[in-house]
Amino acid sequence: MQTESNEHREKGTRDALFGHLPPSLFAVLASPARRDYARLILWVYRAFFGEHYTNPIRKDDLVAFIATQIDRLSDIADDFASDAANADASQNPLKVYVKLRQAGWLVEHTRGYVEMVDLDASVSMLLETLSAIEEGEAVHFGGTIAALESVIERLGDDPFDKASSLADAALRARRFQQHLSAIIGNLRAHEQRIVSDPQPTQILARFFDFVEDVLIADYRVIKTTNNPFRHR
Repeated sequence: MQTESNEHREKGTRDALFGHLPPSLFAVLASPARRDYARLILWVYRAFFGEHYTNPIRKDDLVAFIATQIDRLSDIADDFASDAANADASQNPLKVYVKLRQAGWLVEHTRGYVEMVDLDASVSMLLETLSAIEEGEAVHFGGTIAALESVIERLGDDPFDKASSLADAALRARRFQQHLSAIIGNLRAHEQRIVSDPQPTQILARFFDFVEDVLIADYRVIKTTNNPFRHR
């Protein structure tokens, strides 16, 4: 009985991600037109469901938007000229919309006689993250160390009333730790690149590329912004 319980729990853990996301969500991103679909998905998200999103969108408006964007895709020669990468996106915009809806990127419902489009909550969170990655948004931790120190110092005065503050501080500390872990992983990648060629001249050249592109650039950021790394 204990074994069955453990197996059920392990299966639930393995399926946790797809328990929230539609199982067919990434089908269009594995198709020959995956680059087209990736751009369309992010364009639709930013145009209709981004920070100014308040109400469901009319299906006709979204399909018209997709048609406009498909016209733009034909102009991106470097990205879409090879093999059949543009095959699906060159179809009728309504078919492209249907594929996105069937995959789970869009949710369709009616309001009276009007067809509306919305996003599943989990898909919306995923799109927000993908959009930030695609745009290369910087993550700011200005004042993180000072804020955590302040919370911990005041905790002794009234620990029961400051329990929520402690929980928030723990969350911020975990995020900061994840950021530091990502930096360490990035440094390992630079190290592997530097030593990948046994030629001393290449090692030296790549090392100074690293100094110029990473160390000096990061130093400028630390000295010119409220960066937590300035706290010892």
